Amino acid sequence: MDLYFMLLTIPSIFIGISPPVFNAIIIPFLSRFNGNEFQKSEIAIALFKKLLIFIVLSAVFGYIATTSLLFFKYNDQQSNVVALGKLITLFIWLYFIFSILSSFLSTYLQSNNKFSKVAISGLLLPLITIFSVLILNQKIGIISISIGLFTASFIQFIIFYHASFNSFRRKKEIMNCSYTLKPLYTQIAPVIISLLPFTILGSVGVFWASSLPSGSISFLSYGQSFSGFLSVATGMAVSMASFPKMTENIAKGNINESLISLSKNMRYVLIVSLMVASLFIALRVPILEFLYLSGNFTSNSVIGLSKVLPWCLIGAVSIACLNVLRNFYYASGNYKLLAQISLAIPFIFFIFAGILQYHYSYVGIGMANAISLTIYLFFVLKYADKNQKILFNKALIQLVGKLIIISTCAGISASISYTIIDNLLPQIISLILSSIIFTLFFIILSLFFKIIEINNALNYITLRI
Repeated sequence: MDLYFMLLTIPSIFIGISPPVFNAIIIPFLSRFNGNEFQKSEIAIALFKKLLIFIVLSAVFGYIATTSLLFFKYNDQQSNVVALGKLITLFIWLYFIFSILSSFLSTYLQSNNKFSKVAISGLLLPLITIFSVLILNQKIGIISISIGLFTASFIQFIIFYHASFNSFRRKKEIMNCSYTLKPLYTQIAPVIISLLPFTILGSVGVFWASSLPSGSISFLSYGQSFSGFLSVATGMAVSMASFPKMTENIAKGNINESLISLSKNMRYVLIVSLMVASLFIALRVPILEFLYLSGNFTSNSVIGLSKVLPWCLIGAVSIACLNVLRNFYYASGNYKLLAQISLAIPFIFFIFAGILQYHYSYVGIGMANAISLTIYLFFVLKYADKNQKILFNKALIQLVGKLIIISTCAGISASISYTIIDNLLPQIISLILSSIIFTLFFIILSLFFKIIEINNALNYITLRI
């Protein structure tokens, strides 16, 4: 597994940054042409053609460079490792091509408020990958993961391509775009720099973990996978849905209105992400046993992953909030300010990871990740509205304090409940009942501490029922 994660490291960085880069640059740009769908599609197709050429050439170069490194790293006595690595590399770079093209097309769909196709298609990647592993893992091993990723990205690309350009297929004249695209290119560098904390930290972590005992890279990579899932599930949907509207409001000069809406969205994301993270932390060992012990994981592997998982999930809470917050910087055109804040975080992480891994092994790298992302969240909040104090204020600090107390108490209740129930019922039933107990405790304590968002959510659900 260490070989697989090492091969995936570089492509995953570019795959990870492509959706926010496209969202940050293309959605504000296309919002200028709302009401003129023909011109929007003209620009989108012109960009797609340029991107297609660039991505294919990048993938070819990446494949050649990666396979060359495999030959250099492994000698002739490990030819089986080289052959395996070449096959995995092929599927990973194909996955790279279709993932980035899909990211571009999903951005175009979001600019046209077609969120349902984007949201539903987003489920393909985990589902098809899991299905591929379950069916093929016994026969071809870790290659099944890369095949699943490639298959899911290809199907997603077909869906997005059809949804994006089907209505314009017969209009051949739109293939020649006359509108200048130069303003877009000047924004790429600061946007990419602003995404460094979301992408490069994983590679820095792999760098430090490569000198640690075998399995450290895998534990960190699995932990980051959980982190990515949590941050996307709790924050990305709100980020995607709110960004086009925020861009329009800021373009009209309604900055305060955008900040108030952003504050509400961020508070909901903070509550949900912290709630889910706390539940996973409290029940992490039985959850990991249920997910992985039926495969190649051992009990020691579960314990090893459970040590670093809490820190990865704490970092995920910060990422979920940052996914929402960074849209304000992009929509308001403050690319350089966000880039300046973001540039310092990889260096902070590098220093913390180097110090903590010496004392706590790979768990220290997870700690450094959580600390660095929390620092990043603090400064992004601080500079987003340093004059209005709508986002970062006393009320937010009080909310965080209350949520920490609530999450801790609910987590303890779930852990104790599982210990008691697990002796009487099957594991899956015990997990479900413990999760319900956690949720009830979380809601009751939230009402006691007067968390307005929880009360509003309950009222909304009651009215719907």
